[in-house]
Amino acid sequence: MSADRTDPTPGSTADDSVGVPDGLRRWAALPGPAATLLAARRMLETGTAGDRVTVSDRLRGPNRDQVGRLLGLTWATSTKPVTLGLLRAACARSGVQLPDLLEAIGGPLRDLRAEKQANTAEHEERRLQTRTMLAGALGADELVELVMSRRWLGPARDPHVPTRAESLGRLLAVLPASGALLATVAQDVFGDPHALDRDRLLGRAAARVVAAQTAHSLGMVDPAQLLAAADSACATAAGWRSAWAGARVTCDQLSSMVLALNLPLPADSPAQALLAAGAEHGEPLWLTARALRRLSVPAGSLTGVVVRVCENPSVVEAAADALGTRCPALLCTYGRPSTAAWALLRALRQGGAGFLVSADRDDAGRSIAAELLVQLPEASAWLPQAAGLYEEERLSALLDDLRAGCG
Repeated sequence: MSADRTDPTPGSTADDSVGVPDGLRRWAALPGPAATLLAARRMLETGTAGDRVTVSDRLRGPNRDQVGRLLGLTWATSTKPVTLGLLRAACARSGVQLPDLLEAIGGPLRDLRAEKQANTAEHEERRLQTRTMLAGALGADELVELVMSRRWLGPARDPHVPTRAESLGRLLAVLPASGALLATVAQDVFGDPHALDRDRLLGRAAARVVAAQTAHSLGMVDPAQLLAAADSACATAAGWRSAWAGARVTCDQLSSMVLALNLPLPADSPAQALLAAGAEHGEPLWLTARALRRLSVPAGSLTGVVVRVCENPSVVEAAADALGTRCPALLCTYGRPSTAAWALLRALRQGGAGFLVSADRDDAGRSIAAELLVQLPEASAWLPQAAGLYEEERLSALLDDLRAGCG
């Protein structure tokens, strides 16, 4: 054994600030001791502090020789592992306590168990705050559980989750809107017109929540149904617009549209002029939310008018081909009603019109029909007795009813 495999401290100069000799510091910087002391630090910080605790039992070759310079010749030539007790005793022979050495070379020792307990308590407090805020904003337990479990507001330990929950509550307090632009709602609520953009976490969370709320208002309480409705909000651009339309918010006034044929609108507006031009030729027209933004129909002006509402444009196209200018008033939502569709439906209802509602009879179609029937109390189902899952399968019956309504 070489002469340098002895206590490295004799003749070395002590560091007065921490009391750790320079020779001991140099020893601690060697690869074998550095790895051993790092393992010892981890054990002390996690509360594993018994003298018999094994720090390392895999030291071989040069690394074992380096550690042996402090632990001594007897240990170095044995096969014994490094234990905390051996390290403590070796440090004490050099006039230093093991914790002092560890802090001198690596900074203060942490109490990881206490930190974990504190972090856990803080996390639980944030979770309780978030749940309380969501309960106040959403009300329904099913919706609260959905938002909490899916972590739409951020990871469970994200400290900003309660703040986002509070922001979501502020938004929901002003919904449903009255056809306002999404950017306008974001500016009014958050002072930032882009706060609810699709590339923002809060925007995506809000779209999912309003979609789930719409589904819940239609009687859906099954978590799978609510989740499917929420996920559709961020799956496509159309789903995004549809989700916000459920809260009467327009993403932009030109992409939100509704299809109409021969609707009588006794009002001085762009929509009335467009529909009149279409009716003259029996041609269906797409009306944007922009064209409908100033639409107002005098109360009672449409009394006796029955507007048939369908889901699929194919029904309107077939009606235009078969009946043209003679076709009774027909409106197509093209899936879930958009902001434009709701603006037109509300105007027709204000004028005293009645409604007959048809949609596909799959899950999505039943949801659309249910929403229309809930929001338009004077409406009733259009040919509920006609067989067929999809409107195209009932097209002959629908056209026959339209012919009978030509008067």
